Amino acid sequence: MRKVEEAIRAGKLKEDDVRISGNEVVFKVPSANIESRKSQLTCLACGNVIKYADEEGRHYTERVKGNNEFYVKFALRKYHEGDERFARQRLLVKVKVKDKDLAFEPATKEDNEKLWKAKEKVKEMLEKRDPRCAD
Repeated sequence: MRKVEEAIRAGKLKEDDVRISGNEVVFKVPSANIESRKSQLTCLACGNVIKYADEEGRHYTERVKGNNEFYVKFALRKYHEGDERFARQRLLVKVKVKDKDLAFEPATKEDNEKLWKAKEKVKEMLEKRDPRCAD
């Protein structure tokens, strides 16, 4: 809680984005950056509304001359080609079974670190042509 108060004083965190309730810190969840019905999204880096991307990753609201495609499709294609500059895997929630019901919990930084380590291990096994990673 002390770190949150220091971040607010230092201007690193907006006071409206957090609520301190007793010994608990509650953060506001940011709104989604994608509107699938409009096929557009908001860039997390610059804040502009975008729809399309060219092969270098520059983004646009309208189609431009040359080869460009919907940004999400472009980012996922690049990710699967091994280029993680435009998209990364990230866990948002954990699902557990408690008393035969599903319980959802926010994923932690540690959960995402475990995902990253597992991904690196699988990548290493694939590069070594480990038989446990056969197609």
